[in-house]
Amino acid sequence: MAEYGAHVASTSISERPSIFTALAQENLMSAVRPALKHVCKILAEKWPSELHWLYRYSNELHLLLDLILQHYCLKKLSASFAENFYGMKRVALCEAEAGAKLPFKVRTKSLIFLVFVPYFKSIADQLFERWREEDADGRLLSQASRSSQYIRIFLAVYPYIHLSYEATMLCYQMAFIFGKSRFHSPFLQLANIRLRNLNMQDILSVQAGGRDRKLAQDGDG
Repeated sequence: MAEYGAHVASTSISERPSIFTALAQENLMSAVRPALKHVCKILAEKWPSELHWLYRYSNELHLLLDLILQHYCLKKLSASFAENFYGMKRVALCEAEAGAKLPFKVRTKSLIFLVFVPYFKSIADQLFERWREEDADGRLLSQASRSSQYIRIFLAVYPYIHLSYEATMLCYQMAFIFGKSRFHSPFLQLANIRLRNLNMQDILSVQAGGRDRKLAQDGDG
């Protein structure tokens, strides 16, 4: 089943995930946004009168769907969708029990870094590309408003912000590879959690929860 991920076939796997699975789960979610945007564009072009708004608000639509999905997975599975798919879960550093659910505060932090930070980063990237093209075409030079001045400041500063962001991520990944850190991402450290591979106890717990929900639904019926 997909909810148990692709890496839980063996019960002898180590608790610490590899850098390859850690990065693979991040790439899985980063590929969803452009795919959804493309689908929205096709639907808007096919039915322009009814769905003309869909492509325009595709970023916000992705934000809403991602928020719902990640909230459900964090609450029920103690992992993001992609982490669970690759056979991992989140463990709060303050929790001693391996099977304990994530505390509310930790889930909230996780949602912020899983959903909202990538959303605002994506918006900033899109604005930078659009305004850079306008600046190259000379359209910004024709504007003398205060907003155009702010845009030029953004164009000058954002490359350094982006470089710092990517350099920080790379440093964490290298530290994780060489065993110098438990975190492959600064966002895990800020959320006060670590990733670990699912074990048999986790799988049996999820299966038991699914059976209990099914029995409860059958009883209500």
